[in-house]
Amino acid sequence: MRARPPLPLDDLAALAARIEGPLNDAFRGLADRHGAADAPCRNSGPAQEPPGARRGRRSARRGSAVRNVAAEAYRGALEGGEDPVLAVMRATGHGRRKSLRLIAGAREAGLLVSRHHRR
Repeated sequence: MRARPPLPLDDLAALAARIEGPLNDAFRGLADRHGAADAPCRNSGPAQEPPGARRGRRSARRGSAVRNVAAEAYRGALEGGEDPVLAVMRATGHGRRKSLRLIAGAREAGLLVSRHHRR
């Protein structure tokens, strides 16, 4: 958005200083609510990470572990009368296509019965 008339640089700096405190308070409140109380705020100093700590996505289950989770969710959804693909999506956090691939992989691994009876 653009301000009309445009804000001078001094006024913009004053605005940023004025809203910084409430934004940090809101961030801390959300971090406390979601269990990330140690999450660093912008002006709280450098974050101290333990040596070898990784950034980015948390480690995901791979291979047979995720196939087992997908198979359990699939069977549970069938027993509960739910959509099994949506259940696998919720259990793994993947989208529809990836969940369908996981279900197919679980079938190939023998964790689920095959879709079609072979003659």
